Amino acid sequence: MATTPTTIFYSYSHRDEAFKEQLEIRLALLRRKGLIKTWHDRRIIPGQEWETAIENHLDEADIILLLVSADFIASDYCFGKEVVRAMERHERNEAKVIPIVVRAVDWSDAPFGRLQALPKDAHPVTSWNNQDEAWLDVEKGIKKAIEELQDIKYRDTSTSTLTSIRDVLGTELKQLEKIYTDTTTNDILYEGIPTGIRDLDILLSGLRSAELIVVAARPSMGKSDFVVNIAARTAIYKNQAVAFFSLQMPSQRVTKRLMASTSGVNSHRMWSGYLGEKDFPRIAAAVGRLVEAPLYIDESPRLSILEIRDRAKSLKIEREIRLLIIDSLQQLVTSDTITMNDSIVALKSLAKELQIPVVVTSNVSRDVDQRTDKRPILSDLGEWGSLEQEADVLLFLYRDEVYNSQDYNQGILDVIIAKNRNGPIDIIKASYFPEISKICDFAHCEDEYYKEQE
Repeated sequence: MATTPTTIFYSYSHRDEAFKEQLEIRLALLRRKGLIKTWHDRRIIPGQEWETAIENHLDEADIILLLVSADFIASDYCFGKEVVRAMERHERNEAKVIPIVVRAVDWSDAPFGRLQALPKDAHPVTSWNNQDEAWLDVEKGIKKAIEELQDIKYRDTSTSTLTSIRDVLGTELKQLEKIYTDTTTNDILYEGIPTGIRDLDILLSGLRSAELIVVAARPSMGKSDFVVNIAARTAIYKNQAVAFFSLQMPSQRVTKRLMASTSGVNSHRMWSGYLGEKDFPRIAAAVGRLVEAPLYIDESPRLSILEIRDRAKSLKIEREIRLLIIDSLQQLVTSDTITMNDSIVALKSLAKELQIPVVVTSNVSRDVDQRTDKRPILSDLGEWGSLEQEADVLLFLYRDEVYNSQDYNQGILDVIIAKNRNGPIDIIKASYFPEISKICDFAHCEDEYYKEQE
């Protein structure tokens, strides 16, 4: 994997110069191997405008090290300018800020107070009985941050990514010809993978390759059933391989939902043993269809985006997966160096790298429940706001019956297209049968349901 050096910026008080020099010595091996480039203000050359030089290097840094002490916090320039600029870049996921506590001071209320610091447990370097061990812990922490940043930031560049416009135009023309030819049939051809909700597929043109699709909602709205239905349709009806990462449900529960939605048998009756005369044959038929489906479920409860990426890449090579589903985003393992926002950016990169749709479910803020109109909007993504920026398609799910018990709302699922990078936004109605985990087209769901039972 080709990489470029990680750039490191030192923010420190000149009264802590000795600590900065110690850290430079500790990172010497990484610098010799070409893995890092470091910069601090002692590298400003005579005649150079020092403030401009500091700002430029601060804006270019991948990692910003804050050498925290009472003098650092008391410094108007370090604390008032460098820290402010560093935290702005950290919040935008443009850089990693790592506090290194060199001398004892209360920094809990500082802008970086919520960040994990080095050395271990944020014990100041000067408080360690053996300061070499303290610096070794700092060195290991920085090395880990560098490795994780490079793993996400850089992809294989051994082959050229240049593409001739001639090749792209040829591919697009063939797709248009296929769509034009198939308009003589009753079937609608979508560019991507159909969701099974006709009106939604028309607006999205299906789930398209290299796109990140986010399905977000409050609990009990049907997020998991929504993606389970897409997985089943893709694997059973299209015979295309699907990787389903179930981070919150064991594979048995996912399978139970698949059996219910495919057979049309009430899942509670299925597992309590109260089956009707026609139920078992339907279940047996559903199992027969599912057992042949190229659907691969990973139930590992604690996975990082790096682990998912590695497993997905292997499945792409070994099983030729055409769709990747992750349920749910909030269960991803994060760290001080790889945040949730980093993971969201990596999901978008993964979709482009594998050239398949990546579908991920997400929660929305509970603030929705306090409003009169409880349909989610983009601002309800809250701390997951980077989803709005990275997603190609962002769908909110809403069931009025969760909040209101009027009969006319029963079984209706609103699919709110809040963002569609390549098409219009709208609200689509779908039919939802929670007892069989089935979601389908609002106008044709009944016909489809009975057709499946024949």
